[in-house]
Amino acid sequence: MTSTCPNYISDIVKFVNDTDGKFDSDDCIIRSSNIGGIGVFAKNDIKKGTTLLKLHKSAIFSASNSSIANLLQDDEIDGMLALNIAFIYETTIFKDKSHWYPYLKTIIINNDQLVLPPCFWDQNDKLLLKGTTLDTLYGALEPQEELQEGFEIAIDLATKWNSDFDLPIPEDFFNLDVNNDNDVKLKFNRFVAQAFAISSRVFEIDNYHESALVPIADLFNHHVTNPDLKFLSLFDVCDKCGEPGMCKHLIAEEMSNIDEETLKVSKNENTKPSTISLELINELENEPIEENEKEENGDDYVELELINDKLKDEEIFNSYGEMPNSFLFARYGFCVNDNPLDIVDLSQQVVNFCKTDKTYVERSKWWKDVGYELFKAWRHLMQDDDEEHDNNCDSCEEGEHEHHGEEENREHEHEDGCESCGEEEEEDDEDSQSWLSDMFLNYEGEMNEYFIGFIKTLNLKESIYKKLVDSSLTEEPNEKIIQLLESHLTHEDNKLIKQIISAKKLPKVPADSTGTSLSEEQIKCISILIQSESNIIKRTLDKL
Repeated sequence: MTSTCPNYISDIVKFVNDTDGKFDSDDCIIRSSNIGGIGVFAKNDIKKGTTLLKLHKSAIFSASNSSIANLLQDDEIDGMLALNIAFIYETTIFKDKSHWYPYLKTIIINNDQLVLPPCFWDQNDKLLLKGTTLDTLYGALEPQEELQEGFEIAIDLATKWNSDFDLPIPEDFFNLDVNNDNDVKLKFNRFVAQAFAISSRVFEIDNYHESALVPIADLFNHHVTNPDLKFLSLFDVCDKCGEPGMCKHLIAEEMSNIDEETLKVSKNENTKPSTISLELINELENEPIEENEKEENGDDYVELELINDKLKDEEIFNSYGEMPNSFLFARYGFCVNDNPLDIVDLSQQVVNFCKTDKTYVERSKWWKDVGYELFKAWRHLMQDDDEEHDNNCDSCEEGEHEHHGEEENREHEHEDGCESCGEEEEEDDEDSQSWLSDMFLNYEGEMNEYFIGFIKTLNLKESIYKKLVDSSLTEEPNEKIIQLLESHLTHEDNKLIKQIISAKKLPKVPADSTGTSLSEEQIKCISILIQSESNIIKRTLDKL
């Protein structure tokens, strides 16, 4: 990923000040972080509730307020593709003429060593992550066709805009020598590297800006479990102009709706409608804002508010969300040491193991088709009953009732293009594969509840299994039978689990980047990923 050079810090702060933004430089200092790159630290003790950064939305950079916003809108380009194209034009064509260039120039990629997401690595480099959770659960080594399609769209647009409006083509990205495969590959990789760099810095702003880059806010490092900041931005604004409340676009739209309703009533009553002219609507939409209307409105700003007290010299952290390293590295290009949200995916090992025995084939199919959803519904019912009990029994003595802990929330959503959690059978659709995403071990070396339920299903006595299947056909399945799937693991269960876990083969931890096209930072992240999964497996086996 890109990292901000310390030499650029003063330029970024100056840009914020020049755009009437407010950064609490009296209490904060931006400097090198022990976890890598730049971080933001408390210069003094700071109380929670303090606003560390306040920026007008005109100071953030999005596709919607870029120099080519109208062109992107006319060609119906949005999302991250629009932001990446806008960024490339802003930093290569408009440069010093751009309002945002003093900030955007700090996010330029390193052409000497492009940092790409794992799906675009060379095949030999991909082997360093083959079989890890990044590969089997998130499918992050598989080709991502949307980026190739986005690149082709960008080239077509650049050619069109050059022809129609004489807008220069960004030479380093979209001016291809189609007869030179190396040139095409290099410029595609630059496009991907730029998109990857931006992805680690974007914030969701509102209906109008959508994803955007926010100066200084992107310098705070990520904390997995205890972030210090809350990002504030009014999301519900006009998607045409970004104004909160009843803007001219909404007034014009409402007038049009009133006119249509009046026309319907007039037709029914055979009366002549009173019409609102299109000229009036256009006039309202295009009417300039008077100087006295430009008063400061808090809804026009984004803010970073401190939610924890911070002591002098402590680093102040933001959060990308609660994610394991396998997802952080695939999506954002970094890892966190000792991440308590790390997991080990066993989906492929479960699939392969079940093929070894006819009984396992039958029972795994029943679990996939019926048992998984049945068990999930029962667990949710038990959880709801526990919560209702807790709400109605405030005075019960400790130990008088048995209380069950809340079910751990480990729903793993797939990224677009994910190969259904490592399942190889192409005929199965994504819905039927969702159960496999719950075949994992957590950071503490404990098994997911659904993994345990599945193992119990495989090991049930035949007579009990038949009762379970028969019970699942009724409107009210037998709770005692279903409850068996949550009982303590037996010696036979543990033997089966050990077989599945032992089949998980992880790559060796790479010593350095020798023989690869990867950076030392990427090699470090790979080492963190593999070592974390190895430690989790060891913790689990030690407990069995």
